[in-house]
Parts: sequence; structure tokens; C-alpha cells
Amino acid sequence: MSIKKNIIISIIVIIDIAAILFGLTLFAENIIKNKLDVAILRLKGTVDVTYDNVNFNLFKLSSSIKNVKITPTGKKDGVNIDSITISSIDRKNDIPTYLNFTASGINLKITEQMFTLKTQPLTALGFKNLNGNLELNYKYDTEKKELNLIKLSAKIDKIGDVDIISHLGNINLTFFDNPVTTNMAIPNILLYNAEINYKDSAFINRLFKLFAEENKTSPELQEVLFNAMIDQQFAAATDDYAKKSIPEFKKFVSSPDKITFKINPKKPMSFGLLKEIEYSKMPELLCLEITSTEKSTPKPTETPKIAETPKTVEPPKSSGAIKTKESNLKK
Repeated sequence: MSIKKNIIISIIVIIDIAAILFGLTLFAENIIKNKLDVAILRLKGTVDVTYDNVNFNLFKLSSSIKNVKITPTGKKDGVNIDSITISSIDRKNDIPTYLNFTASGINLKITEQMFTLKTQPLTALGFKNLNGNLELNYKYDTEKKELNLIKLSAKIDKIGDVDIISHLGNINLTFFDNPVTTNMAIPNILLYNAEINYKDSAFINRLFKLFAEENKTSPELQEVLFNAMIDQQFAAATDDYAKKSIPEFKKFVSSPDKITFKINPKKPMSFGLLKEIEYSKMPELLCLEITSTEKSTPKPTETPKIAETPKTVEPPKSSGAIKTKESNLKK
């Protein structure tokens, strides 16, 4: 399997993870009080949802659900969540127009059935489960049918932190009432702009080690080959967006720390169209800007020098010869 294909698969798997976690938040429309059981009943036949108890914090005005398990109907494995906390939610509408939602202690078992693509890069790295936390905060404009994604944050152990901010349009929340209409609605969603931040947790370096094992080379050589491929793409780039973004991506790969993708197309683009765009044309059509920060190497701590105690210099003692000379002068 080529390096480029492995990288693309790994990125798409991470996107799939974020999509699944985002999908989990959709059932949060009815997780307050008695609406929770109604929501679970509506999901019957698609997923099975169980939980231990629901708590309401009077002072924080937040609700929390403990030990939630979401399993696709007919499947053995699913998603386990230690707790779900809702800080704010639109209680007037069946589907909330605003929501601030946090899921802590998410445990997702990696299986082929949970993703649309192969999970080979993750399983080869020894991942059997994905553990992390999720936060979602959004506001929806019912008249404009636009959604302001204030924050979608996923912290995944041993992979990294992903933070997404976005402005989306052509969204009808009623389409997200069930998975069938959701799949139909997603290609028609319009992307106005987005910002994606990724903070690496040594995941990139582990990928290079994996590629080295597959190709029976060293991680250093795999990085050299990958950088050579990036250089070729830079040489072939014809637009300013690609010429500015490619070196930033190379800098991140060479010393992974944090990378930011800013997308601001000149006109809104549908998700369906995004899938059809050629990779080489994406930077220009999306007005893509990439910035990255290199991982700082801590400077070695210098051992402080101990100040030497100054030696006491004793005055010279008078010799007998000098005394004799002084006596003769007096005479």
C-alpha cells in the first residue's frame, strides 16, 4: 500500500470518526427528562440506546446522562459513553435550534462495520478501541436554514485533538430525524467557510513507523520519500493557494505539532460537489490556507555553576634578614 494511499485512508478514517461522533449528538434533541425515552423509541430499528440514569443540576441548569450505550440494531459492538452533559438546549422545539453538548469517556470499538472505509492503519497501529471526549456547540437559524457551528471538538487518545468551526447552509433539521433522510440531506449541505485545527499526539510519527514496517525500510526514509512527493506537488502547483499551503503541510509532517486548515470558498459549495473535486484543484476552489507550528524542542537544562569561595591571602611574614637591615639603618 502506497504512502499517499495510507495517509488519505488515515485522514478519512479520522473524518469518519468525527462524523460518527457528530451523529451521536443528533439524538441529543430529546435527552432531557421524558423526551429521552421518546427519542430512543424513534431510533428503534436503527440503533439501540440504553442508559443508567438522568440527573439535573439545578444550579448549573444542566442535564447529564450516565453510562450510555449506543449499538447499531443487530450488532454486538457499539459506542459506550460514561456521561453526556447538556449545558444549554432549546426546549421549545422538538429539534433544538441551539445546543451545547459534551460527551465524556467515549469508548468506540474499531470494527469494519463501524466505518465506511478500511480501518487497517488504525488496527495495524494496535488500536482496538478509540477513547476520547466530544464537545458540540451550535446555533441554527430556522429562517435562513443556516447552522453556525461554534465548536465541534474531539479529543482522541493517542491520535490528537480536532477542533472545527464552520458556517453551513441549506440545512433542514427535520431531515436529521432518521438515518435515511440524513444520508439524503448531507450532500446538499452548503459549506460557507470552516476552520479545522489538529493537534498531534505522536500519531503522525507512528504512521511513518507503520509505513516503514510495511515497506521494510526506516521511518526516516519514509519521511524523506513523503517529503519528496510533497516537493513534486509543489513543483506542479499552479495556484497561489497551493504554493503557500504545501510548504506549511511539509513543515507539519517534518515536525508534527499543530496544523490549521482555513476554508473560505468564493461561493458556497455543497458537500456532494466536494467529493467530486480533484485533489489538485481543492486548494484553489476552497481558497485553502494552511498554517502549521513545529514541535518545539526543549533546550537542555544547564547545570548551575557553584561559585568558588575566594581564598584568604595572608600578608607576608617579616624575615630576619629584613629586620637586621632595618636595625643597621637606624644605627
